[in-house]
Amino acid sequence: MFCSIIMPAYNAEATVKRAIKSVISQDLDKEDYEFILSDDGSEDNTVKVLEDMNPDINWSVIHKPDDVPNGPGNARQRGLAAAKGDYILFLDSDDLLYEDCLGTVKNTVLEAIKENPIKYFIFSFDEWDMNSEKSVKNYFQDMTWVHGKVYERQYLMDNAIAFKEDLFTHEDVYFNTKLGAKLFQDHINIYVDKTPIYKWILKPNSITRQLYDGHIYIEKYLEDYLISTIEPHLSIILQTDEELLDKDVRNFCLRQSILGLLHAYFYMQSFIYTQNLQGMIQENITIFKKYLDEVCNLFKITPQEIVQNVYNAPDIYMQVKANCFNGCYHFVELITFNEFILKFIPENANFLLNKDKESVLNENADNVVPFEKDNKE
Repeated sequence: MFCSIIMPAYNAEATVKRAIKSVISQDLDKEDYEFILSDDGSEDNTVKVLEDMNPDINWSVIHKPDDVPNGPGNARQRGLAAAKGDYILFLDSDDLLYEDCLGTVKNTVLEAIKENPIKYFIFSFDEWDMNSEKSVKNYFQDMTWVHGKVYERQYLMDNAIAFKEDLFTHEDVYFNTKLGAKLFQDHINIYVDKTPIYKWILKPNSITRQLYDGHIYIEKYLEDYLISTIEPHLSIILQTDEELLDKDVRNFCLRQSILGLLHAYFYMQSFIYTQNLQGMIQENITIFKKYLDEVCNLFKITPQEIVQNVYNAPDIYMQVKANCFNGCYHFVELITFNEFILKFIPENANFLLNKDKESVLNENADNVVPFEKDNKE
């Protein structure tokens, strides 16, 4: 069987029929794919909709055990454990697949693996307006969400690439980040294709928004983001013998960890500024400092050196800022990154930045191990 399409669903009675129809309207033989509805404890007729449709394809329902917490990551993981296809696609219950896209996906995948051992395929996806029936925005080369991604199931299983159970936001970021870090370590390329295969329809009552709102959501958002972007890279370092650790892999993991901290800093700024949540700053700082300390301890660098890395890559700094502030490069920072980091080390806050130092954030750096300590006294 070529692929399994896994749909996590929670109280999705209003949209699931439309989503299922997009699974049915495909140009693959029905023996070539399966559809798995992973119900996350719905209290409405989500499952009954599928049972009443009884489509002429291979389909099944996975129910959430009573002792397992809700969450889209957990629901996806249950579907993944039950899947039989060689490749995995995820579809949310309020989104759509493009009609007849799976034939294109299959042809692309089978052609690509003739030349390279590709395990991860990134197709583009469209943000879709249901009223105008048009694409509002196309997302190409996105490595954040699971939308439009095709995963080799065996590679996921062999390398324990799984959704983290206690995440309710950014669970797909964690999954893709863990996969990307492992592929980098194994020197396996990622295949990127501009063809759109997925329609992402924004809805205010998504699984995440139903579970978290207000201050709880925002605090959880930051913590889950840091877990998702930093922990997979730290685990690569922790699980590899230091003498066997490839220098490029170390640089990659450090780079991605610093970018995670930088994104989290800007997200915290935007939450506090736009939501008037100054009272939450201490809780967020506690979370941030935990991961700052972990990065510094594992890579044997100081907070000053993290600041040095960031300020010696100004283009990347500004791009991250724009990403976090919806394209606005000139959003006023309530406190600069330098000041923010140095709040944790006030006794050394007056250090001088060395503008000649290479930054690990610059991907084209000449294979430099950033801030590797000299043996000279």
